[in-house]
Amino acid sequence: MVNADSNRWVTVGYARKSPDSTIKVSQRKLLVELMARKLRDKLLCSKVYASYRSRADCPFIDRDSGKMPEMRGVDGDTNDFINFLTKANQNMRIVAIDFAGLSTNLRDIEHLLT
Repeated sequence: MVNADSNRWVTVGYARKSPDSTIKVSQRKLLVELMARKLRDKLLCSKVYASYRSRADCPFIDRDSGKMPEMRGVDGDTNDFINFLTKANQNMRIVAIDFAGLSTNLRDIEHLLT
């Protein structure tokens, strides 16, 4: 079904890692790259965005204030994700990989998608 609708829909992936001082930068980068690979290969996302270090309850607009390292398979950070959503002229499916999901703040999700 995903492939049949590919002309009308774009599948966009979003991965998020929570802040954790026990995880080294190289390990965090690898974990996000693995999530991005899964989003592309298994969940058929054509674009993948990631939040390198943010809490699930953090509003989208406040995520990724610092520089995110270059990561394989990642098209940008949360700000790039928001820009893509606001400028896209196609129907979208958003696929999120994270224990808490896209966000724990329902109003923030509603604000993001409207």
